[in-house]
Amino acid sequence: LDIAVQEREPFAVWQKGQAYFVIDRSGAAMGGFSAAHLVKLPLVTGEGANVAATELINQLAAYPDIMLQVKAAARVGSRRWTLYLDNGITVQLPERDWQQAIAMADQLNKTQQILARGIRSLDLRLQGRVTVEVAEIAASDAKAGEKKTVAGTN
Repeated sequence: LDIAVQEREPFAVWQKGQAYFVIDRSGAAMGGFSAAHLVKLPLVTGEGANVAATELINQLAAYPDIMLQVKAAARVGSRRWTLYLDNGITVQLPERDWQQAIAMADQLNKTQQILARGIRSLDLRLQGRVTVEVAEIAASDAKAGEKKTVAGTN
């Protein structure tokens, strides 16, 4: 009788509904781990995210400037990803050629600091087109700014 024991390592935390599961590289849920204690692991959500997470995280690892900003990744319709960055920006990736879209986001960030420019989202779902949603300044902030300007000119 030969018994081979292979230890699985926690790879990511998968949120399915209200439940959180620690998963390995294959996407299999691992017992005996509390997701709350493994907050340094990447968080993925959505149907099929557990199985597709390895490819996404491996691709993001090639772009450390972006990887360090990713707080969570949501699988949308079991076909594409939306990245949620720690500064509140969402990056919508396309269904096909999403690897090139990540490379484009990284290039835009290196050349134009796009992810530090007060935007709300970066939409890369359409090939050859980049759509940026600019963050709105709250009306109270705008009025406060006007008041400061007026007060400063007197």
